[in-house]
Amino acid sequence: GWQHVKLFVIGGLIGAGMSAVSFIPAVYGFLHNHRPSYSLPIEAFDFSDNILFTSRLVIVPALFLLFMFTFSLYKVWTFRLFVLLSVIFILFHFSPMMASVFNGFSAPKYRFEYVLSFAMGGAAATGLQYITKVGKKNIVTASVMVVAAYLLFFYKDQDLSFLSLPSIGVFLFMLLILTLAIGFV
Repeated sequence: GWQHVKLFVIGGLIGAGMSAVSFIPAVYGFLHNHRPSYSLPIEAFDFSDNILFTSRLVIVPALFLLFMFTFSLYKVWTFRLFVLLSVIFILFHFSPMMASVFNGFSAPKYRFEYVLSFAMGGAAATGLQYITKVGKKNIVTASVMVVAAYLLFFYKDQDLSFLSLPSIGVFLFMLLILTLAIGFV
């Protein structure tokens, strides 16, 4: 009852005090940083980047996609959290407007891509932890969905040739990951 509330309030105040040492100067620096005006229009969405093959900022790993399409893993709340964060930041990746927001409403800079990488890593780590509890049928179904996603992104990209180094490398690595995943289950 009240003991828990008291403990929660005291812990919250101590945590806020500890974090204020770095939070307050960071907010001050963010708000008082001179940013030159950005005169070009900023699009709300730009889906031209191929995040499965040739993105210069982030490549979504096949293992993350495999676990994301393994729906029985969504029973684990940690996995759901990391996948939700990953999907949100993947959507942010396609929005120059969000890149501008993360850069103080200035020129679009994708400063949140590191969080996306960590979130995908968290989802993959959680998926690896529970992979033995997933049936082979679920992994095979997820593998088919991963291959479909790669084929969709491949055919959507007009500049990508099947015999190009990124295509061959990504497809071989994807097949290796899927083969290992099916073999371990």
